Amino acid sequence: GMRGKMGAGTNWMNTITVRRTTVAVARWLEEFPCRPKRPVAVIGYDTRLNSELYAQTAAETLLSHGVDVWISSQNMPVPALSFAVRYLKADCGIMITASHNPKEYNGYKVYDDRGCQIDEATARRIEEHMEAVDCFEQETATEKGKLHRFGEEMKEQYLQALYNNLAF
Repeated sequence: GMRGKMGAGTNWMNTITVRRTTVAVARWLEEFPCRPKRPVAVIGYDTRLNSELYAQTAAETLLSHGVDVWISSQNMPVPALSFAVRYLKADCGIMITASHNPKEYNGYKVYDDRGCQIDEATARRIEEHMEAVDCFEQETATEKGKLHRFGEEMKEQYLQALYNNLAF
């Protein structure tokens, strides 16, 4: 993942760096072998300034690359995103949060299909894709992804799973 102060520039958190990172995630998803379906991503965000905007930017970018997206209609905690990735059988998750950092910061975390933060090798692969992305590139897939929203019902499923001590 990445995190930093929000502001203009390639080393800051803003819609351009979110879009560039998300293009790299979409290209990483395209590498999965023998995919019988379009890739699916789950996106969540916290209550920080610009989190919802960055989540929407990530969703629009993935959709334009042919990825189906489930996006939360409300803020959510990180563990709930991990749960949603597994519950929805998604290929990855993106959480917009800077966790415990000061309010001037925001961040972008990527999760694998098991709802775990990606490992170092995967992070390096996504970074390689990022290096090849022009910040203003407008690449799109021939077929757009489908957008789905989730909210209170996912929260209820998450709380019920906690209550029942279920593992997904």
